[in-house]
Amino acid sequence: MNSRFDTDYPIKTPCQLRAFPKPFFSPEEKKDKWIYEKLPSSEIFTFSPEITENMVVYLAGFLTPLFGWKTLRIQEAFPDALYEDTNTRARIRVEFEKNTSSFLAHNHTPSGCDAILCWEDDLAYEEKEKNLFTKNPNLKIVEFKKIFFHYDFELRIANKRISMPEEEAKDA
Repeated sequence: MNSRFDTDYPIKTPCQLRAFPKPFFSPEEKKDKWIYEKLPSSEIFTFSPEITENMVVYLAGFLTPLFGWKTLRIQEAFPDALYEDTNTRARIRVEFEKNTSSFLAHNHTPSGCDAILCWEDDLAYEEKEKNLFTKNPNLKIVEFKKIFFHYDFELRIANKRISMPEEEAKDA
């Protein structure tokens, strides 16, 4: 590491992050399950086949501000986090999991949280209906893997493009 790196003020230049839907997916389009079997591509992250719950927490730090959520608390006890929706001021209780099946394996109570943020939703609809939605019909499951399939991200630092969405990279 550079010996001149200022650990108190490490951010030296303005930066901007953009997120936008990938052109080959439309929100109303039904996606086949095989599309999600491989790892998504991203200009900002390199995904390992061994995604852990820690990676989900890390990605939540990146994605939740884009959802319009402000972090109020992160903790080890259930639920793992408390967020505030910056538009409605509603509190959102969140549990981080690698997979939705881990939520059940850890014996969490669906009524104790408002959302599960996970890498992959690996439960069948019937299983979710029986074990999750009957106990909390408003429970949301946010699958990060799909977000990275559906969105491209562009990062600019000091107005210089650091990453480029796939479609623009082909045209460049």
